[in-house]
Amino acid sequence: MTEAPRARPRRRFRPGRGRAAALPLLLALPLVLGPLGSWLGPTAAEAKAAQPQLSVAMDNGQSSATPGGRSRYTVTVTNLGTAKLKTLRLSQTVPEGARLVSAGSSGKVGRGQVSWTLDVPATGHRTVSTTLEVGSHPAPDLLRLASVACVRATPSGPPLVCATDSDELPAGAAAASAASAASAAPAASSSASVGVTGWSIAAGVAALLAAAVAVLVVRRRRRSAPVRSIAAQPQPEQEPARAGPPQ
Repeated sequence: MTEAPRARPRRRFRPGRGRAAALPLLLALPLVLGPLGSWLGPTAAEAKAAQPQLSVAMDNGQSSATPGGRSRYTVTVTNLGTAKLKTLRLSQTVPEGARLVSAGSSGKVGRGQVSWTLDVPATGHRTVSTTLEVGSHPAPDLLRLASVACVRATPSGPPLVCATDSDELPAGAAAASAASAASAAPAASSSASVGVTGWSIAAGVAALLAAAVAVLVVRRRRRSAPVRSIAAQPQPEQEPARAGPPQ
C-alpha cells in the first residue's frame, strides 16, 4: 500500500521576529542618508540660515538735484546676526549725469561704481560715504539722479541686499508740472460744461413755465369774452301797451 503524502505544517507568523530583523536596517538608515544628503546639497532652510542677515541704507539728505551741485551720500551696512561678517563686498553706482568727487574708507573706483571690502561685527554696522557732483548740463530727457548700493558675499556673487537714493532733476520737475496741468485741464472743462448745462436746463424750464402761463391766460380770456358781450348788449325798450276802444 502506498501512503498518502503528509501535509506540511504551516509556519506561524511571529511579530517579534520581523521587528527584530528590521531594527538593524533602521539603525543603519541615517548612516546611508547622511552622505547622500550632503551630496545633494543643503536644504532650503539650511541655505537660508547660512546667508548673512544684514541690511543696507543710503541717503544724501535731499530730494532734488541742481546742475553743478554736489551731494554727500552716506551708506550704512548693519549686521543683524550674532556672528561677525567678513569680507563683504559693498558697491555704489555713479549715476548717469554725475561724476564721483571722493570716496571715503579707501573705496576703490571702477567702471561707473565705487566698492569697498568690509568686516561687520555681530549686531554692529559699518558706514562709508561718497561725494557726487551733478553735471552742469544734464541730458534733457534725464528726469532723476538715482544711485544704488548693494552688498554681496563675494565680489562676483548675487546681491544680498540693496538700497537706492533718487533725486529729482529740473527736467523731472518740469515734466511733473506739465503732467499736473494736463490732468487739471479736463477737470476744469468738465466743470464748465456742467455749469453751461445747468443754465441751459434752467432757461428751458423757465420758457416752458412762461408758455404754460400764456396758454392759461388766453383760455381764460376766450371763456370770459362772450359773457362780457352779452352783459354789455343793451336791452330793447318795451313799448307801453295801448288801450283798445271801449266795448
